[in-house]
Amino acid sequence: MRIAQSKAGLKKTRADIFIASIFAAAMVGLPVFLLAILIIKKLTDPLSKLSAVMVQAHNGQTNIRARLSGSRDIRQMSDDFNAMMAQLEDVRSGLENKVRDRTTALAALAASLELFNERAVHELRGPMSVISGAAGLIEIKASNVGEIRHYLDRIKTEIGRINNMMGALRAMSRLELTTLEKKHVNLAPIARYLSDTLPTALPERQIEFVITDDIPAYCSPDLLTIVLSNLISNAIKFSRDDALARIEIGRDDKGYFVRDNGIGFDPRHSDMLFTIFGRLENADHVEGSGIGLATAYLIITRHSGRIWAEALPGQGATFYFTLPDGD
Repeated sequence: MRIAQSKAGLKKTRADIFIASIFAAAMVGLPVFLLAILIIKKLTDPLSKLSAVMVQAHNGQTNIRARLSGSRDIRQMSDDFNAMMAQLEDVRSGLENKVRDRTTALAALAASLELFNERAVHELRGPMSVISGAAGLIEIKASNVGEIRHYLDRIKTEIGRINNMMGALRAMSRLELTTLEKKHVNLAPIARYLSDTLPTALPERQIEFVITDDIPAYCSPDLLTIVLSNLISNAIKFSRDDALARIEIGRDDKGYFVRDNGIGFDPRHSDMLFTIFGRLENADHVEGSGIGLATAYLIITRHSGRIWAEALPGQGATFYFTLPDGD
């Protein structure tokens, strides 16, 4: 009887110990479990936020940034992501600017081509009318060799004008395809060479050239020779006929310049100077293709520079242009 009671008590004691053990384990494990959940949540919440921001970035948004707090590694991940997004935003902005600039350039080109077509037709109609009229007079009125030769000379002159115009247009169109091979050069020797050669077409003219000794530039020497040739030729044509012509070539605070003491022009009309076939009202008596200054504008623009003119009627003109400094 006592043995049976002892066995029953032992079983009860074991049961109590087991229940107590489970209770003790629960009391100890629950806080550990809750602590583990908190730690996991603290680690995964920033990653979840970063994941959400990355989804936005994947959808094309580049102006977003991650704002994460936590351990040093988490903050480093946030900083790295933000740096990457800043770079992407810069790249996207740069591409958008390039597209915008190219669109603007194409629109300007389309407008330029339309204007060119209108002016080309207008400019060619003049010499063609002269040729047609001269040929008709030869057929109808010419009665002697001298008269025929007079009309033939007019035809030859106008054909020469057309050929010069076509040659200038062909050369201008090729400039867009010319590779810019820039180097550091002194423009003074180029200007002196041009000053010695260009006036030979007008041997009766007295022209004083004043050229600065040192005119450093970073450019394509061949293309800048064309620019200076066109500007100097323009200065020669528009310099005064009744006095010593004076042409200055150099560089000052505004930029490189070619200055003359010629007839000048109204500054309100300066914008049309650099357009194809652009001519001023007071230039009707001056021969020219109307392409030289437009060519100079194209070359300087390709060098990422700027070209403009300053003048007053009867007080000469100064043509300025700028060139970016080389490294």
